[in-house]
Amino acid sequence: MTSIKYDKISENKWGELFKVSLIQNNNFKPIEIILKNVNSIFGKETEYNKSYIKWCITKHDQDIIELLEKMLKDSFTDYNIESINSLIVRRESYPTMVKTKLPNNSHKTIKHKPGEIITFSDIKNKSCDVTLKVKVANIRSKQKISYNLEIVEIALLNNN
Repeated sequence: MTSIKYDKISENKWGELFKVSLIQNNNFKPIEIILKNVNSIFGKETEYNKSYIKWCITKHDQDIIELLEKMLKDSFTDYNIESINSLIVRRESYPTMVKTKLPNNSHKTIKHKPGEIITFSDIKNKSCDVTLKVKVANIRSKQKISYNLEIVEIALLNNN
């Protein structure tokens, strides 16, 4: 059976920060999700000083992310978790999307051939495979979990 292990990293007046990982057959593994053949209709967006990309996802991708969120919520048994800040974005007249965070060294996330220069504007509305990782979860007021799906790699598909 697969479950989630968490270790407290820090605590402050806003909440507690935990490192999270999967436990599978007594082995600890990072939590990774690979989205196949997805695209972003908005491209790179900035909120405050953080950069994000919202990817259009299938029902299957949505189910996997919802399972991850349920596992995160259920794993913190020592806390009375009431809700989780879902990263699934549902808006009328738009496809279902997932909000993903670009790391600080985001220039290294786009996979490319030697000599190619690919920018974030080049991936807007193009099919990509995206590898995501959950590194930490934050619990606020011992009742609400928030987390980020951080982009590890973006591979632009050749059929664009």
